[in-house]
Amino acid sequence: MRRRWFWLFNGLLILLYIWALGEETAVSLQVINGRCLAAVPERYIGIDCPQMGAGSQVGLVATNPATSIAQLASYPPLRWLAPHTAWADFNLFTADGQAVWRQNFSRMSGDSWQTTSGSWQTRWGELHSTASQNSLILHEPVGEEFILTGKLRRANEEAGLLLLHPDGQTGFVFLIDGAERRGVWWEWENGRPTTPLIGIPFQKPFLQQAQSLLRLLLTGHQAALLLLGTAWLFKKAGTQRGTEKAQQSTEKIISSLQSPISQKPILIILTLLTFALTIHIASDVLARVPHVQDSLTYLFQAQTLARGELWGPAPPLPDFFKQEFLLVQNGRWFGKYPPGYPAVLALGVLLKAPWLINPLLATLTVPLVYQLGRRLYNGRIALLAAGLMTLSPFFLFLSGSHTAHAAELFWLTLFMVLWLKALKLKKRERGEAQRTRRASQRENAFLSNLREPLCRLCVALCSSSWPLIAGVAAGMAFLTRQLTAVAIVAPFFLLTAWASPLPWRLRLRRAAIWLAGLLPLVALLFVYQTAVTGNALQDPRLLYWPYDQLTFGDDVGEAPNLMQIDLLDEEPGYAVLWRTDPSQPPRGHTPQRGLHNVLHNWELLQDVLFGWVPLLTFSFLWLGFLLKRMPPAAPFPSDWILLATLASLAAAEIFYWHSGIMYGPRYLYGALPALLLLTARGAQALARWLGGRLGWWLTAVPLTLLILGNAFFTLPQYAQSYRGFNFVVGDKVAAVETAVPPNEHALIFVDSPTGNWWEYGELFLGNTPWLDGRIIFARNLGNEANLTLRARYPNYTP
Repeated sequence: MRRRWFWLFNGLLILLYIWALGEETAVSLQVINGRCLAAVPERYIGIDCPQMGAGSQVGLVATNPATSIAQLASYPPLRWLAPHTAWADFNLFTADGQAVWRQNFSRMSGDSWQTTSGSWQTRWGELHSTASQNSLILHEPVGEEFILTGKLRRANEEAGLLLLHPDGQTGFVFLIDGAERRGVWWEWENGRPTTPLIGIPFQKPFLQQAQSLLRLLLTGHQAALLLLGTAWLFKKAGTQRGTEKAQQSTEKIISSLQSPISQKPILIILTLLTFALTIHIASDVLARVPHVQDSLTYLFQAQTLARGELWGPAPPLPDFFKQEFLLVQNGRWFGKYPPGYPAVLALGVLLKAPWLINPLLATLTVPLVYQLGRRLYNGRIALLAAGLMTLSPFFLFLSGSHTAHAAELFWLTLFMVLWLKALKLKKRERGEAQRTRRASQRENAFLSNLREPLCRLCVALCSSSWPLIAGVAAGMAFLTRQLTAVAIVAPFFLLTAWASPLPWRLRLRRAAIWLAGLLPLVALLFVYQTAVTGNALQDPRLLYWPYDQLTFGDDVGEAPNLMQIDLLDEEPGYAVLWRTDPSQPPRGHTPQRGLHNVLHNWELLQDVLFGWVPLLTFSFLWLGFLLKRMPPAAPFPSDWILLATLASLAAAEIFYWHSGIMYGPRYLYGALPALLLLTARGAQALARWLGGRLGWWLTAVPLTLLILGNAFFTLPQYAQSYRGFNFVVGDKVAAVETAVPPNEHALIFVDSPTGNWWEYGELFLGNTPWLDGRIIFARNLGNEANLTLRARYPNYTP
């Protein structure tokens, strides 16, 4: 029965993946009255094309960009059946809707089409391009006015419909770029697109976007089946004989790691290694300075809190000190973010080393993940999860930055560990009661009567302190990043409380104590918002960006809905500018856009979570569930609790309009404990299913090779790529401070020719919220305006 379930479940998942491969997106062009109008789902865009009409030619275009080895390695086996964007059909109609040509690519006549560039193949009822640039022309005359329609399968790479003038060399092409989510009109000349003209946002419909996400999520399933099948073949091949000695030594090591005493030295090494790596990244790679606008704002708020204030005084001339995500209102200068992380970062400001805070938090989080693993699973899984965490590029580089995510992860993991501790005190309470009774029998009546209430008080305090501190940790996570905290804390709290063996009376009592720790910190957020904005319900983030909301709607997210092209003399020859066109549908935020954001984050997570071959990143996670009914790899109830937190966070991110990609898919950072433990759990499930020494050997070898590949190849590459990240190169403030004489006050005007945040932002770091430092950095607003600011600071040399 169990094996039948295994084959049925996997067969259904494979059929689901094949169904997802059939994702189709419709695109059409109309040529009417010298106007070419392109339409994609929910949007349209037109250009003038007076020469297009009778004698023109129509066709198809598709690009097949060079695929890196890493990208190829991320393809699941079934994707090779249809690896790229393909055309499902093509139709030509007259302006009044009469069919002129219908092309189903299950059969295709070579006489009707001419390949003008690249090459094409038909398979599985689809038309696939096989070269980097491919175009195909239909040998069918068109009238003065006509309509083209086509269906794209898996619209990820660039593909589109082609219109050629009667000369057959020039014309226009409308290209859909699924990865960049836009559709653009291009001029066409000599077999290729040359100049972009105008564009619109492109978003797949909900069902098609769900199919795209499903294909990505099921990648790990196919990798798990490959890994499972390969390990099974090795086992059946009888490789045990040649590796018996190595297997025995491996088994001894694994057996020894069952003891917490044996695990402790390894955990200490992992913790110290985490500290060393994150210190190196924060100090050497990222130069101890913020590299993104969010980090700069956090540091500003931390400097304010370090002086015992919630805001700084408004600068005398705010335009000189305008910086992204900082607000000047009612004589107050403050950042838009909640106070949780700035309060922690303020400790680093007081120590004159704010860059040190996140490495310290990351270092403390490693043993917390280990403790979480021990409480949910066992020591082996816990230690493996801690080891994977120590070398995770995703974990290390975010922990070396100035972002809030290291604090977020620390508080969330601390909450999970303490809450589990609070729910598993029944044995301790019983033990204390037994010891009390035994002591009472030995001691005299007076001491007995005194000791019993004291012991009861001790037990009561212990049983109350853990849920209380767990509530405080959850509250700090809420003060740090609200959405992530709610998405992780709520399912973990509810499911663990439900699964607890404690009587309901004790569970409810602990929940009440937990709320007593949580709610004051939740209330503190509203107190803070009252202090800085005057309104408890006014989120400062909405003062800066009113569209920065957590919902769907036309007024949520980025408003620009038309892509305008400005031509340049230098490469690439054009600049993309987005503006708002009232005649176009509003951009807004939709469920399908939310699904695309999750897809984008998950796709990147495959690369950065462990630094492995992307195809294998989630293979062990899948194995933990695929083997749930296959003895002896019995499931843990904790699997579903962790999976629920992961799914809850991904679902919550659907409601936010921005993908948040920065140092990796940072909006999924709070799911790290679940990802790490489920991966380690899957590795153990595979070893147990294979059985014996060989099972552990066949699991340990590939896992070790993947970890070593990350340590010696992937991590150094990431470290190099993050130097100068986001255009912030080194500590320019320190360079200026060195150049200015120690006893001199200077007013430095900073140019910002392109208006990008970093041009002024990387020097704005040298300011204090009170603008009372030895050096003040201001924007260069022109000589006349600068004189006004100089008059405000007569003791500062410009």
